[in-house]
Amino acid sequence: MNKKRIAQLVLFLILLFAIVSVAHAYRIDPNFKPINQPFGLENETLGTTEGSGEAAVETTRLVLNIIAGTLLYFAAPIAVIMVALAGGSMVISGSNPDKVDQAKKHLTWTVAGLLLIILSWSIIRIIIEAIIYIAG
Repeated sequence: MNKKRIAQLVLFLILLFAIVSVAHAYRIDPNFKPINQPFGLENETLGTTEGSGEAAVETTRLVLNIIAGTLLYFAAPIAVIMVALAGGSMVISGSNPDKVDQAKKHLTWTVAGLLLIILSWSIIRIIIEAIIYIAG
C-alpha cells in the first residue's frame, strides 16, 4: 500500500476510536459521572428574598460567572486548535521562508489571543469579586 492509503487508514481508525469512546461515555453509570457544573457555581440566590439587593447581586454574579465560563469554554479549545494548525503549517512549509514567516505570525497572534482570553477571564473574576465586596 502507498503512504496515502496508510494515512487514510490511520485517520479512519482514530476517528472510529473517538466515536466508540464517545458512545461508551453515554453508557457510564450516572453515579460515576462528574457533576457538570462549570467553575463550581452554586445557586446561592435560593436563600435570599426576592427584590432584595442581595438577590440582585447574587444573580448578577451568577450571570457573569456563566458568561465568563462559557466564553472560556469555547474560546480556549479554539485557540489550542489554532496553535496546532499554526505549528503544522510551520512544519509543512519546509524551506519556503515566506510561508514559515506567515506561520510564525499566525502562531504569535494565536498565543496572544490565548493570553487575552485568560486575562479577560481573570478581569471578569476580579469584577465579580469587586461587586460582591461593594454590595456585601
